[in-house]
Amino acid sequence: MSSDFYSSFAEENSSVFARYTAPFLCALAGFLAEFTVGFVGALPVGEIVLLAVFPIAVIARVMKRRWSGVAQRTRWFRICLIAIAVMALGYIISDLYRGSPTGNLVRGWSRVAFLGIDLIAVTYLVGGGWRNLWIFLVCAALGQAASALITGPLADEYWKFGVGFPITVVAIFLTSNLRFGWPAAVAFLLGLVHIALGFRSMGGVCLLLGSILIVREIGGRWRIPIGVVLFAISAALVVLVRGHFEDEDAHKSSNIERQSMIETSVDLFLDSPFIGQGSWFTTRQISKIEAHRAKLDETFTQYTPEQIDKLSIHSQILVTLAEGGILGGAFFFVYGFILVMTFWLAWGDPTPRRAFIMLLVLDGAWNFMMSPFSGAVRIWIALYVALGLLLWQERRAWRNGGYLE
Repeated sequence: MSSDFYSSFAEENSSVFARYTAPFLCALAGFLAEFTVGFVGALPVGEIVLLAVFPIAVIARVMKRRWSGVAQRTRWFRICLIAIAVMALGYIISDLYRGSPTGNLVRGWSRVAFLGIDLIAVTYLVGGGWRNLWIFLVCAALGQAASALITGPLADEYWKFGVGFPITVVAIFLTSNLRFGWPAAVAFLLGLVHIALGFRSMGGVCLLLGSILIVREIGGRWRIPIGVVLFAISAALVVLVRGHFEDEDAHKSSNIERQSMIETSVDLFLDSPFIGQGSWFTTRQISKIEAHRAKLDETFTQYTPEQIDKLSIHSQILVTLAEGGILGGAFFFVYGFILVMTFWLAWGDPTPRRAFIMLLVLDGAWNFMMSPFSGAVRIWIALYVALGLLLWQERRAWRNGGYLE
């Protein structure tokens, strides 16, 4: 499409775009986020939608001389863009210094580029209120379930990698504006279901969410003791379930692989904290992971080429630090702060759909430390940043006597 089309579309049809096109694109990009096509690895189809929106957002910014979306008009959005630029610089320096293979370099740089594209496009589509963000988030969850049901989930675990998270998102979203007891009760119930079905991380997130919601609503001298009891019970349940599943081969293998990756990424970062090791995995990096895993599992020998192609470090912050050094982790330092800020804002008043926002913050925090930085996860990162920035603007609007839509 020509720049003239993008310009006229963004300027002349702004009202139509805001009312009809933006919500549709939010639903489309969200629902297609988990469906992938082969391009520099597995490219989410939802990112192709966001890639088409990106020029509209940029041209609108140039013509209006300011960003269009409410979430974009904060200093934190500008800080995020600067951090992504610094992150890109870190990856470039690291790859050139390490002489990364072309395939690895393209993959690494593409992830950083799409992170920036996703952030700008998502915050542009979200616009000036909560409606589009809710549409995007719920459709992204539904798309995850649809993808699992159509193409099959990872390791054939339909609850853990298919419908468990979407059901949680929809259930908490629908109950989040009810009296505090309902979302807390739903969170506790879902936590127990997740734990029973082996989705330990989301079970822990839901139990923690339920505890937080109750503690927040309890005033006076009982807040601290009740909070301690609830958190202790939640932690005990997670530990007991972890012990129950520890001896199962699939869970044991997953735990060992995650631990070996985390240990390897820490070692690689400490080995070169300023330059980094370069994009993706080299033979040296894979050998380190294999060595760490062999120490924990005597039956392990080495990864197959097919396994290596799908390998990714299970930590967003650690993989960027290991690959790009301190500069490579710049955005995730900012992102981590935004997650903390979002939780703090959601704790206060007023907050739309508090339970839902806290669920997303806790999920984002878990992924920040324990999940890969690839594929549809980039879209979720952009959504969580948009959530925090919109909540920041909501608080400012409230202080001035108004509310966002």
